[in-house]
Amino acid sequence: MNSAVYQLRGNRIKLFFMLAATLLFAAGFFIFPIAAVTGAREGMELCAQIVVPSLFPFLALSAFLVKFPPAQLLFRPLNPLIRVLFRLPDRAGAAVVMGLCGGYPAGAQALNTLVQNEDLTKEQASRAILFLVNAGPAFTIGAVGVAMLGDAKAGTLLFIAILLSSLSLGFIHARFATKPEQNKKKERFQKQPSFSQSFVYAATTAGRAVFFICCFVMLFSVVLQMLQASGFPDVFSLFLTRFGVPSELSSCMLPSIFEVAAGCCAAARADILFLPLYAFILSFAGLCVHFQIYSTAFAFSISKRCFLLSRIGCGLCSALIVFILTRLFPTAVSVYAKHKIPSPAPLHSPYSAVILLLCLCIFLLSFKNSVDSSNK
Repeated sequence: MNSAVYQLRGNRIKLFFMLAATLLFAAGFFIFPIAAVTGAREGMELCAQIVVPSLFPFLALSAFLVKFPPAQLLFRPLNPLIRVLFRLPDRAGAAVVMGLCGGYPAGAQALNTLVQNEDLTKEQASRAILFLVNAGPAFTIGAVGVAMLGDAKAGTLLFIAILLSSLSLGFIHARFATKPEQNKKKERFQKQPSFSQSFVYAATTAGRAVFFICCFVMLFSVVLQMLQASGFPDVFSLFLTRFGVPSELSSCMLPSIFEVAAGCCAAARADILFLPLYAFILSFAGLCVHFQIYSTAFAFSISKRCFLLSRIGCGLCSALIVFILTRLFPTAVSVYAKHKIPSPAPLHSPYSAVILLLCLCIFLLSFKNSVDSSNK
């Protein structure tokens, strides 16, 4: 009886906070309309200049490698390691590689395709998504290491740290799972798609995923701009400093919670050169990436609590690893690196317009195909 009462109270409190957040978010559009428009424009610029060019090729490659069965021959040497370390079937090789090296949503998309093809169980996918969320080398080394910190070696150490942290997390989770069964080759041979079908599937799937990712990036950019206009980040930073948190660190905590790129930029602009902080931000990934993962992996369920705890644990582990690596391989991070942070080009440039138009066309075509197939 008491447990039921506590559960009812908990649901009411949760509902109250959800309604309050919705009301504040809606009111923000009327109170800070200029900030909302600015946030949407900056989000679109970020998508056109960084998100689409850096993610679409990896997402398309990930979808093709998972969909086209002969491509699995490339990952056959890794099959014994994947079975032993992560207790996943052989068909998960492409998903593991792309999840670790292809950018944040690449692993979720690959796992989603494997579940749809019945090559991976929903339980295995729900476990694998806890560690197959990793920043790609282009963003970690190029954007964070070179552009923000002014040192490619620092970016390389960050990528190695978050990679080792994800591998460690996957190994730990696998110790509580059963060993996978061997794949049935005859059934897979009968249902394998052709090269052209796999190619079309990869393009449409990647386009649809990038479209939804851009929607989340723009939405969180709007939220951050409205919060900035309201003065909440300053109040939040002042509140943290009362508990002994340095002002430089408190200024980048709120952006890091919401969006990974904004968090890294805020840390660089505050002249924070402590690499473990960047490792934690990259591994935690921010709520924007979390929602991207939830929208991409729709074929299986994800425990929000386990996923959040896994991101925090992975962040702490990567921070510890990069702290050790910097002692073994010192870096020369520049104190003037913040002046190197590139600003996105204006959205009215032809390059940006073409990218957004192509992304929208791919999404509409994939949506039309899905509707036609459901009506048959």
